[in-house]
Amino acid sequence: DGARLLTGGIGRKEEPVREGFFRELEVDHTRFNERSTVLTVDLEEWFHLDESVVPPGEWDGLPSRVEENTRGLLDLLQARGARATFFVLGWVAARHQGLLRAIRERGHELATHGYMHRCVAAMTETEFLSDLRRAREAVEASGCEPVRGYRAARWSLGGIPGGGRRGSASGLATAPLDALIRDGFR
Repeated sequence: DGARLLTGGIGRKEEPVREGFFRELEVDHTRFNERSTVLTVDLEEWFHLDESVVPPGEWDGLPSRVEENTRGLLDLLQARGARATFFVLGWVAARHQGLLRAIRERGHELATHGYMHRCVAAMTETEFLSDLRRAREAVEASGCEPVRGYRAARWSLGGIPGGGRRGSASGLATAPLDALIRDGFR
């Protein structure tokens, strides 16, 4: 009696891919309980990878794909009875309030991913607090309960990516962690 799950990944020749990039697997659900499986989604546009690659001043002129892609993901999650936490970039939240309401109405949690997808370790404390609060306000404007979850862009609470030895992060960014705790994030 296995639960059927869809997993991401591009299929190999010997494993035909069904439903786009997803393939079905049999999983023994007796090893898991409701709290042991965590699904999270970073809700951002395709061009939010790095502000040095696509400058923020160009973002509004680029085609958006977040709405269509996310609605497809919501349908897939609903079909599988899965719930997720969506870490929403504030920039996206400010432009797609209806999408955030749809995410919430389908039973998913909304959290924030910052406003401008900037590396936390590269910001001053003032810049970080401004970005954090602006992002929280944009997400909460959709009518959700107070946002308590946060995920740093590009895993940057561990320091500046590639700034340490052998390309590792340069060290834990503690001031932002303290600010998150003070602002009630978990």
